[in-house]
Amino acid sequence: MVTLYIILGVLFGVATIVGLVVSLNGMVKIKKEISELKEHTEHLHREFVRNNLDVGKLVEYKTKEQEESVSSAIAILNKSIDSRIDKLEHRVTAKIPPTNADVLAELLKVREEFLTLRKNL
Repeated sequence: MVTLYIILGVLFGVATIVGLVVSLNGMVKIKKEISELKEHTEHLHREFVRNNLDVGKLVEYKTKEQEESVSSAIAILNKSIDSRIDKLEHRVTAKIPPTNADVLAELLKVREEFLTLRKNL
């Protein structure tokens, strides 16, 4: 019976040692995985920061591009509107009959020319 207890004690000791070795091995693997995950997380963070900067630059570039496009379109529309207003103004002023002052000035001019022509004859 004592032999049985000794054998059981040895087996228990061996099982304990094997259990410790297996758990130490597992801890080493977990520590290695944690280290790899930490490196991967740092890599992802650096990539995120770089992409964030790239997106910021892209947004700024696109915004500036759109502003230039809109400014160009506004300038073209302003030129077109100015041209149309000038044409309309010319057409309207051409249809307005002369004022009394204009007629009087024209009449005085014709009178002066007539008097000058009469003196010359």
